[in-house]
Amino acid sequence: MSATHSTATLALLASFVASLVVPALSAQRKTATLEFDGNTTAIEYGAAPVGEHSLDELKTGSTWRLGMNEASTWQLDMPLLVGEELLPPGRYRIALARDGERELSIVLAGTGLALGGSDRRVRGELTDARSPAKKLAIELKAAPKEKGVVDRQAFAIDVQFGAHVWTGNAIALAGAPTTRLGGGWQLETFSVPSALVAARGTRPVVVATLAKRKPPEGAPAGWNLVLAGDEARLVPQMVAPTEQNGFAEPKAPDPAWTTRGTIAAQATEVEEPVVELRDATGKAGHFTFRFAIDKELLEIAIDEPKPAAR
Repeated sequence: MSATHSTATLALLASFVASLVVPALSAQRKTATLEFDGNTTAIEYGAAPVGEHSLDELKTGSTWRLGMNEASTWQLDMPLLVGEELLPPGRYRIALARDGERELSIVLAGTGLALGGSDRRVRGELTDARSPAKKLAIELKAAPKEKGVVDRQAFAIDVQFGAHVWTGNAIALAGAPTTRLGGGWQLETFSVPSALVAARGTRPVVVATLAKRKPPEGAPAGWNLVLAGDEARLVPQMVAPTEQNGFAEPKAPDPAWTTRGTIAAQATEVEEPVVELRDATGKAGHFTFRFAIDKELLEIAIDEPKPAAR
């Protein structure tokens, strides 16, 4: 929790505390899940009971931890597209922030550490619920399938607390079949819009994830392949903090497990609306990936992540 918001957040939590003193059964964790193309995105939260307080008490510029007891978290096995922003795979602590009278957003703590800049948000609007809820309830609702569209799945995030419901929207991106590489590594490429990759000079973007089938002890569970300008990076996926019941400051990706490489771009006549993997090789501790985007072929050369020498 940042110092900037700590005072406002603690004030809000104090106003909720009376409604949170309940039997242990009420503290049961809940999970809202969406599965798409073999991957999962899930929000885990403590189902806080509704008492005499409501979201009306959340002041503009303040945040609520979006649950009770342990911090609520959001696991992303695939990138999520929110407007023109891409949320990278990983696990993040989340909170609900009030941006205006009816404008609120879910803030994913640590996304700024994963990609640079500030933490990313899923923005939405607060409305009156059809009927009040007795506990905090979060749902991930898949939108109807678009005809001919197989590389993405739009969905809504509904957060209801008492007489209010907040709704935000995101798009889950499909992954290509896993590509097996030497040394037990496997690569999954995602259908990231080519326009986002073309803008990587000002906004880093994740196009794929890398994992080892049997990771060594102490190794990250997975890496994001981040493209930024002419540089490629294999960056450990973010892990939500567990200290202080999950409210400790998120830790930046371990630089000892991060590698950097190069991107060589070549103009082509092929129009690819989303990222397409052309080929991938890995041997002698080095990877070469070739991705096609709209009228451009990107060749990436990068070393595999290895534990730091002791």
